[in-house]
Amino acid sequence: MDNIAKWSQWPADLHQQPDQIKRQFSAAEPKNQPLELDDKTLTGIFAGSGKKPYTTTLGKCTCNDFVKRKLPCKHMYSLAHQLGYTELHAAANDYDKSMTILASYPSTNGWGNWHPGIHKDWTQKERYKRTFEAGMTVKSLLVNEQTAVINGYNVNLKECTCPDFNERKYPCKHIYRLAVELGILEKPLDEAPRYQVSSEGTMFVIKIK
Repeated sequence: MDNIAKWSQWPADLHQQPDQIKRQFSAAEPKNQPLELDDKTLTGIFAGSGKKPYTTTLGKCTCNDFVKRKLPCKHMYSLAHQLGYTELHAAANDYDKSMTILASYPSTNGWGNWHPGIHKDWTQKERYKRTFEAGMTVKSLLVNEQTAVINGYNVNLKECTCPDFNERKYPCKHIYRLAVELGILEKPLDEAPRYQVSSEGTMFVIKIK
C-alpha cells in the first residue's frame, strides 16, 4: 500500500508536461519493460545502462534519470502501467509523438508566444533549417509590424497562411524566416559535411563556410 500512496504523490498535471510525456513514450518501448515484476511489493527490475540492473518502485528508481531529477522516469512509468495504476501516452509513429509533445507546451511571453521548448523538437528543427532553401523569397517586410509576405504567404510571428501552418498550428519555415529577418533568430548554419574522393580513393571532408 505504501508504494500505491507514493505513486499518488505525483500531481496529475505532472504527467502532462513535455518531459514526462517523452518518458511515457519511452516506457512503452519493448526494451523498457521490466525483467522481473513483483506485484506484491510493487517492485520491478529493469535492464540498466551497465551491468547492474535498476530497481524500481512507484516512488523511486535507481536509474540516473530519477537520481538527478527526482521525478518519474521511464522505468517508473513502465512499472505503474504494468501494475495498472496509470495509462501511458500513446502514438502510432514519431510524427504523432512530436505533435503530442508540442501540444503540451504552454504559451509564453517570448516571440510569437511560442514556448522555447517547441523549437527543440525535431520537426521544428527541420523547418528552421529550411528557412533559406532555394526559392524562398521575402517581400513587403515591415519591421515595426513584424510581418512579411514570404513565398506569397502572409506571415507574422504567430501565424502564417501556408498549408503547413494551417495543418499543424506550429511555426513553419516562413515564420522562422521572418524571425531571422527581424533579427530574433540567427540564420541557420549549413553544417552538413561535403565529401570529396581523391584519385587514390581516400575520402576526406571539406567544410564549406
